[in-house]
Amino acid sequence: MKYRYLLYAVLVWWGATSLTRFCMKQTGQLQLSLIRSTRPYDPLFDTRPLTADEEKEKNEALGQTYTYFGCGGQAYVFFSEDGKYVIKFFKQHHFNPPTHLNYIPGISKYRERKFAKRRLNLEQDYLSYKMGFEELPHETELVYLHLNPTSHIKKELTLIDRLNIVHKIDLDTTDFLIQRRAEAVLPTLKTKLKAGDQEGAKETINQLLSLVMTRCKKGFGDADPNLITNCGIYKDHAIKIDIGRFSRSPHMHEPLFYKPELYRITRPFRKWLVHNAPELVEHLDSSILEVINDTNS
Repeated sequence: MKYRYLLYAVLVWWGATSLTRFCMKQTGQLQLSLIRSTRPYDPLFDTRPLTADEEKEKNEALGQTYTYFGCGGQAYVFFSEDGKYVIKFFKQHHFNPPTHLNYIPGISKYRERKFAKRRLNLEQDYLSYKMGFEELPHETELVYLHLNPTSHIKKELTLIDRLNIVHKIDLDTTDFLIQRRAEAVLPTLKTKLKAGDQEGAKETINQLLSLVMTRCKKGFGDADPNLITNCGIYKDHAIKIDIGRFSRSPHMHEPLFYKPELYRITRPFRKWLVHNAPELVEHLDSSILEVINDTNS
């Protein structure tokens, strides 16, 4: 009889696990419960006031319905109905203190390390977003940043998941950012090459190199600088789409530091060009050498 109960328990566990995996697959890993923040106000994450024009654009962006696109390591991503904006909600489980450890005796040092690690993750990510908004606005095209609980928005945003289920999110109690929507790098290059626009493809490469150089010369490092996945093309310039890894780097504006940085960052992109667009490799190499050999830069 006990084996029957054991088998029943295993089947229930297997069924629940399979159902969870199926639902996660169908919804594109979306778990809105993970974006809810219970953190109190923290002045460290305050951002500058918006101008009148910025306030107007923010209201335009928040006056729309958003559809789920996908998720990365840091956030869930939604696109606006007019296609002009992206809203990202941060995965709070990376930051929330593991309070269940408070109930386990004898692990005080381990608990302190875990709490400190979560706080460090929070500060690294949120201060990076703040740098992008306040000091790299052209390089990130951020419209609005909401990193603290507020009471002035007084609005619920309508979200639609992949199953066309509608969700309502209270914006005052949710951390998020709004960014102008850019085109992904690889589709942009492929479209231009397919149309025979090699000069346009070269200009896209120039825009990416300019993005890296501008960020470096402003004195910022980037721990996640992948040109292929983390950058995009917005109108006439490249921007950083994933902005959660910026840091101040006091020497980065110096040639001794930014020239190796440019070379390092472009290596994976060059590898992709070698296999997919070899006709553009020479242009990338010559453009990088031009920067490296420029004694005035």
